[in-house]
Amino acid sequence: MERIVARRRVNALIFDLDGTLVNSVSDLTCAVNHALTLQGRPNVTEETLKTFVGDGLIKLLSRAMDTEDPAAIEDAARDFRPFYDLHCIDSTSLYDGTVETLEYFSSKKMAVISNKPEAFTKKILTGLRIADRFEIILGPESVRRQKPDPESNLLVARKFGIPPDRFCCIGDRKTDIDAGRAAGMMTVGVTYGIGDPAPLALARPDALIGRIADLEKF
Repeated sequence: MERIVARRRVNALIFDLDGTLVNSVSDLTCAVNHALTLQGRPNVTEETLKTFVGDGLIKLLSRAMDTEDPAAIEDAARDFRPFYDLHCIDSTSLYDGTVETLEYFSSKKMAVISNKPEAFTKKILTGLRIADRFEIILGPESVRRQKPDPESNLLVARKFGIPPDRFCCIGDRKTDIDAGRAAGMMTVGVTYGIGDPAPLALARPDALIGRIADLEKF
């Protein structure tokens, strides 16, 4: 699935993390199942976990546990955090072409915005040796409202001193597209990631690409 639009001049790019820059499904599944086991709950498969990712840790655990009980979710989060901190880059890897694409756009300002806790996001980017490519790395702790709210996107625009319409926002989920569009930014959906390509396409990003390297076509 691919939809390419005419090239557009942008001065900055905002990337999502999971499913856009990195494939983190295996490590996330291991950490979630560690927490589920300690809570006496059944484990989930990687394929099932893919449908839970994208809206932050609490939503991830709530979906995996099939509960909205705050106390149960927080207990699971306490089990998840130290385990994931130790194992968040055991199997997590960059998608093919990521390093080359970041190098291609090295003259632009770049940021990462993730709904994953910020400490984990920074640890993964550092461990995979691309953290220095990004001037700003934001997690949900840095804003009052996480994606799909545009607050984090607009915060990056203010920090960079660049108008939102000169940004390109790249992600694998409707959440990313909604946040970018609400901020007045160009949006690109990636179909190779964790998110389901069908709802991503329905979100009507400005472009859909099947490889991160296809960003260069803009």
